[in-house]
Amino acid sequence: MNIPSNFSPKALVFDYGGTLDTGGCHWLPMMLRAYQRRQLGVGEDDFRKAYVQVERLLGSQPLIGPHFTFRQTLHTKLRLQFEQLRTQGTELPAAMADQLTADLYAIAARHTRHSATVLRALQEQGYTLALVSNFYGNLTTVLQEFGLRDYFRCVVESAAVGIRKPDPAIFSLALSRLGLQPEEALVVGDSLKNDLEPAHSLGCHVVRLVEPSLPASEYGPFPVITDLDEIPGYEVRGARCEVRK
Repeated sequence: MNIPSNFSPKALVFDYGGTLDTGGCHWLPMMLRAYQRRQLGVGEDDFRKAYVQVERLLGSQPLIGPHFTFRQTLHTKLRLQFEQLRTQGTELPAAMADQLTADLYAIAARHTRHSATVLRALQEQGYTLALVSNFYGNLTTVLQEFGLRDYFRCVVESAAVGIRKPDPAIFSLALSRLGLQPEEALVVGDSLKNDLEPAHSLGCHVVRLVEPSLPASEYGPFPVITDLDEIPGYEVRGARCEVRK
């Protein structure tokens, strides 16, 4: 489904992790790159296994409290990854978790500042903004930490509502709270599986935020932008969203 060039959404519905905080990069490769920059000797397969195991653990146990900041969340995830890697035969110094936390927090803070600038501009243009995210129960704390909370009329967090992407019901809940039909919303996210496909299945317009370095062969079937500031005044050309000059 291509987005008509004259489509004017009544609401923009954003993903959080991998979208507003990394500029279109999933957190698995984002963290792996941080490990590699520090030359920790962790192979991609081992890291992927540890990452997945930790995400499953966090999804089943309340190890991240509602008061946890983003920095605390990062540090908790890294500490748990180190523990998992230890069971896989890779021992890392505990102090390295502090260094990786600082590295990744700086990257996320930079992307989030840019996202805040775009969200502010969209709000000033009269867009209704909403957020739908798989998160750990502390999303409100994180949004307040980065000064983002007031941009969103509606925030739907998986841990708070008991629904996780890719279940389309989490998007339906957000639309219900906004009083909108799916075709009146544009969903912006980085994940084909978790964001675009479920929202598209409801009838929402969708656009994928990707890293500029991502090969076009990996874009998938939906319109693509490489920066959030391409959203205002966009038009579709082929498989890409381009800024209308």
